[in-house]
Amino acid sequence: MAVSHLYEDVYPNEDNIEMMEARSNQRSSGTVTEENIGVRNAGKVDQTSPSPTAGAQNRGIYRLTAGCLGLLCVLLLAAITVLWFKFTIERDQLQTSYTNLTIERDQLQTSYTNLTKDKTQLELSYTNVKSKLDDLQEKFSALVKALPEGWTFYTSSLYYISTEKKNWTESRQDCTERGADLVIINSREEQ
Repeated sequence: MAVSHLYEDVYPNEDNIEMMEARSNQRSSGTVTEENIGVRNAGKVDQTSPSPTAGAQNRGIYRLTAGCLGLLCVLLLAAITVLWFKFTIERDQLQTSYTNLTIERDQLQTSYTNLTKDKTQLELSYTNVKSKLDDLQEKFSALVKALPEGWTFYTSSLYYISTEKKNWTESRQDCTERGADLVIINSREEQ
């Protein structure tokens, strides 16, 4: 009795609960008899022994529910598998795209660095050429100002036009004394 009483306390059923309520009421209001408990139980339907057809119907519903849940699990598994493949392929494509863009970025960075170096070199060359040009312009201006009378500048050449009439040998000697050389002018513009 002690073991079954323990079992009943751990897993109370409807009768045990009513018995506990009756004992509780007995303590608070007086005595409770089996008749009082029986009266309470008389209004309830005994659900411990279901009819044989109700059990078969319940089993059919349970099987249908289990089948639907199984089918739902299979569909969910198929959907998860399809999505996993789709996202794996998309991830691989994005990774490839990322790798290609990284390579292109590195190439552009290298090109930018090289162009920056070239630009720096061109700026240095430009500065040198500009400096030389300025020096040459200063020398040219000084040369033009220092030209003695009779000398004429035309398209990067200096000419001395003599008013004296001499033969070829004397003219050449005169040019040599002036630090020049005798020339023959064939072009109409230079003449």
